[in-house]
Amino acid sequence: MIDDLKPLLQIFDPVPQDLQDYYLQVIRNDLVAKSASAVGLFDPQTCIDTTVNFRSFHPVVSELELLALDDANTSDTHFYSPGMPLPGSVFYLCHDGDSRFVFPNLASYLAAVEETIATGGFVTDHHPDARIYAPDQEQLTQAIRSQYNGESYDELVLVTLIKTSTLSDVDLFSEIATDVDFYLGEAIAEQILAQPSMNLLPVAEACAQHKHPQVSKPGKKAIRAIRELAG
Repeated sequence: MIDDLKPLLQIFDPVPQDLQDYYLQVIRNDLVAKSASAVGLFDPQTCIDTTVNFRSFHPVVSELELLALDDANTSDTHFYSPGMPLPGSVFYLCHDGDSRFVFPNLASYLAAVEETIATGGFVTDHHPDARIYAPDQEQLTQAIRSQYNGESYDELVLVTLIKTSTLSDVDLFSEIATDVDFYLGEAIAEQILAQPSMNLLPVAEACAQHKHPQVSKPGKKAIRAIRELAG
């Protein structure tokens, strides 16, 4: 490992190969300097320092062990995700919008960075519209169940996990959809709207019956979207 990458050993040992490949390309192409105004890519040491800071106060970054990649002076940051629910993907933490997994891997994130440097704008201009679903839905569902049924759960972490779920456990997600914490039901309803399925009708109905309009409104839309599938 070259000396420039050694700061990563403060968090990873061994350092994931995809992360090594990413930083070798960043260093080789001088992308930290080239991206300073539009993207604000971090060098390895700044990446570690920023990550340690985020993990000290942000539950999603801490719980999912995310690694900070950039700061374009927008209060929003892209993070590398080394593990569950989407190993190797890139998560976008937005301070006043939709935080979600946006790139399936570092290579696609880096391609968006290079396009931004070349054409202007922001990396967010190149975010794919499609949602990314966890490859191991069984493991994800177990993690969501464990979070939800534990002594306490963090709302932000649970919503983040829900946004990568296909909601295959109808009983579990119907139960969560009725929770007094309407952000959970809202996330579930939005997942159904993104990928409606007849199997999810009971979950959509649970959302539609919620007392809070942030759940019931998208829940009713989800029911309509599902019924449209049947013609």
